[in-house]
Amino acid sequence: MDPLTLHTAARRYLVDRCSELRGVGARHVVDAMLVEVERLDVDDLPDALPSVLRALAWAARTSETDSRGDAAEDAAMRDERARFARAVVGWTSADEVVVEPLAYRRTLSAEEGERWRALLLERWGPSVAGWMPLEFDDVVPGVLVVSTQTAWDDEWVDGLRALLRARGVERVFELREWGADREIEVAALVPSYTGAEGMWTDGGLDWVIYASHEGTAAYGGWLAEALEPVAGPWR
Repeated sequence: MDPLTLHTAARRYLVDRCSELRGVGARHVVDAMLVEVERLDVDDLPDALPSVLRALAWAARTSETDSRGDAAEDAAMRDERARFARAVVGWTSADEVVVEPLAYRRTLSAEEGERWRALLLERWGPSVAGWMPLEFDDVVPGVLVVSTQTAWDDEWVDGLRALLRARGVERVFELREWGADREIEVAALVPSYTGAEGMWTDGGLDWVIYASHEGTAAYGGWLAEALEPVAGPWR
């Protein structure tokens, strides 16, 4: 099996398993495995990918996967690790595996995340973290603000992605208040509050999006100017 197909199969399995385990404690360990699998860049996958994936099954850790003395929960997490390791063996030994492609998504290292966060704040100033007006008439000049409901709307998001693609943007950095920072394909971009505030930009740093806990998403730079003419009905 070629490395890209194997890596995609692993991602797809863990994404689907997360959905199946919604609200279940064992989901934490699946989330941890997904973060580590996506730390492997599809543009430079290791030759020994099957071994790497099996090792990640047992090595992936977060504070949520630490034992809390609950024997049943600990056993459930061990079972999820073993389940994923067995799946990797099954994929690599199969004659053929057909898996639906996934949009590019890579977990950034802690150093990468901090570097991009520092660059973003240097370019836009510490005030970017204050783009969360309680009232829309408090908006900073040059910044477009819409409601979180709008930021999730399929039509709005499709238009946003189209604008970015038209300017040659293919991948963006997603920097979250907590959890993994990522580099993602524009097709996977949904810049909205998820329980963790978020900031998005690309390597040019000439646009930025900030989604806050105050029920708003703010857009700055050329992106705000491009969205302004169509934003009226969405506010």
